Order: sequence, then C-alpha cells, then structure tokens
Amino acid sequence: MKSKIGKIEGEIVPISEMKLRPSRKSRRVPQLPDHTRTKSEKSKTENYLTPNEFTVLQTYLMNNGTQRDRNILMCQLIFETGLRVSDMLSIRPKDINFIRRYITAYVHKSDLWSNKPISMELGYALSIYINQNKIQPEEQIINLTRTQVWNIITEAGKAALHRRVTPHTLRHTVAMAIRNNGGTYDDVKDTLDHASVHTSEDFYAEADIEKKRQILIQAGILRRSD
Repeated sequence: MKSKIGKIEGEIVPISEMKLRPSRKSRRVPQLPDHTRTKSEKSKTENYLTPNEFTVLQTYLMNNGTQRDRNILMCQLIFETGLRVSDMLSIRPKDINFIRRYITAYVHKSDLWSNKPISMELGYALSIYINQNKIQPEEQIINLTRTQVWNIITEAGKAALHRRVTPHTLRHTVAMAIRNNGGTYDDVKDTLDHASVHTSEDFYAEADIEKKRQILIQAGILRRSD
C-alpha cells in the first residue's frame, strides 16, 4: 500500500494551537463500591479518562515542556489509534495515508498490520510536524523511547489531574468509550487489536454492569445509593 504525504498550503498553524480533541460521545461510567471489586478490577476500570480529563491533560501538554508540539502529537496519536506505545513509536511518514486519513501500523504483540483511522485535525498536525522537522519517509516520527513516553504522560497526569495516568490509560479510554456507546467486544478487539475477544470481555465487563445499573435506576427499580 502506497501512502502520500499531503502538501501544506497557506499559513502554518502551530500544533499547540490546533483543536485536537477526543470524541464528544465518550462518557465515564460511575464505578461500583470499592468492597465489590478486586484490586485488579479497580486498577483496570478506574484507569481511563473522561473527555474533560483528556482536554485538561492536553492543555497541560500545550503549556508545559520544551517539546510541546511533539508531546501533544504523541498523546493524540495514542488516543485516536489506541496503539500501544511501542507500536505508536514505530509509525513512519510512509505509513500514513493523508488523503484517506488513516495510518497503517504494525502491531508487534499480534504480529499484524492494522489500519487506524485518524481525524482530519490529527492528519494535518502530523503533516505539519513531518514537514517542519524534515522527517524522511522511513524515519521514526516520534523520536522517543518507550520509557520517555511513559514519563512524559505520567508526569503530565500527576501535574494536571493529580492522579496516575499512563499511555495505557489512553488505550483504556478508547475501549471504554466504544463499550459505553454501544460497541461490542468484537469492536473493542478489532480496534485495539486484542489477540482474543476474551481479553476484551474480561477487561471491560464492568462497563456492562454499570450500564445495566443505570438503566435500572432510571426505571425506578434501583436507587442511586444501591
């Protein structure tokens, strides 16, 4: 598959001023009381962001650090594609189709190539960043190590949200948004490139429990305190 890098015409807008944003449809589901959940369940289901929290995180990255454009782009890439850090770091300009707006990424854990749709805003931001930094078609776009990416995002999470946020938090956010808006476990599996649908079922089953709880509360069968 041959990808083409789009040309930038007119005035170049700094990436830090662009409106990169999460889906408006995603919602955070209220959590079950602590005594009903295991430690493993708590760490999995609590570790995702609301749209507002993601905006706060991005705003922090826009206003702090020496490589703001790179850091914002890195964060948005993980968020929109749901890729693991190692897979995101392997993206090169030649992997991006700017006309049809998708990235063909290699998923190391599943040993496959996966097409990842991206927003118009992210495509434009990538094109600007690649051109401004003269990144060649075979070169790594985000020139960082896995550890550096984790450090940048975890530090931003602590400073902006006063909580633990990791690159995997953004991946969980994508999955929970899909489930909370009617997507199936197969949709989560296909989007996040899980090896098995059972991974998706085990990891995000609590979203279903809370969705059912809210339906029963609205029907007057359960109280909000139940």
